Amino acid sequence: MDINDYDKILQTNFQVNSFALELLRDGLLSNLLQEDYPHILYWAGKEIARQFPTDTLDDVKEFFINAGFGELTIISQDSKNQRWQLKGDLVQQRIHLNKQTTDFSLEAGFLAQQLETQTGAIAEATFKLNRKNNDVSFEVVTDLDQLVDVEDIQARVASREAFLKKHMIRSKKLASLQHVARMISQKNNRLLIHY
Repeated sequence: MDINDYDKILQTNFQVNSFALELLRDGLLSNLLQEDYPHILYWAGKEIARQFPTDTLDDVKEFFINAGFGELTIISQDSKNQRWQLKGDLVQQRIHLNKQTTDFSLEAGFLAQQLETQTGAIAEATFKLNRKNNDVSFEVVTDLDQLVDVEDIQARVASREAFLKKHMIRSKKLASLQHVARMISQKNNRLLIHY
C-alpha cells in the first residue's frame, strides 16, 4: 500500500467497524506476539509513518482520525519534548474493554516517526494511559542536536543508538527500544529492517 492507495481509500468513504480492528489488534496480534507485542507495534507504527509521510502537524492529526487512531491534540511543546493527547470513542472503548492490556505503541511509533521525518531529528515516543479521563498522553522526545538524514538507514540506526543511550535514564520504555532494534534490525551484518 502506498500514499496513492491511501488517497483512494479515503475517497470511497468505506467504514470498518471497531470490532474488526479490536479483533485483529488487541485480540490476535497481542496473543501472537506476546511480550514482543508493544515493541513490534512501535516499530510497525514507525514503518506506517515512513510509508505515509505527512508534511505538517495538522496532517498528522488528520491521519490519526482517518486511521481510526483517535483525535490527537498537542498539549505542550518545547525544544526537546512534546506532549500530545489522544482521545475519542475508539480510544475510550479500547481502554474500557482491555483494562489490563491496552497498548498504544503503534500510535506512539507513528507519531515519533512523523516528527522525526518532519524535523530531521531523532524522535522517540512513550505513552501513558489516563483511565480516569479515558485518554492517552504521549511524550515525544527529540534531540535537535542529533540531526540525521532519514533516508540513510545506517546513519539513522547509529544516531538512534546514541540517542537511546543518552536518554536511557529518562525512560525505561525508550531503553527497551534498544532490544527491539537489535532484534529486528540486523542479520548477517546487513541491515534488513530499520526502526
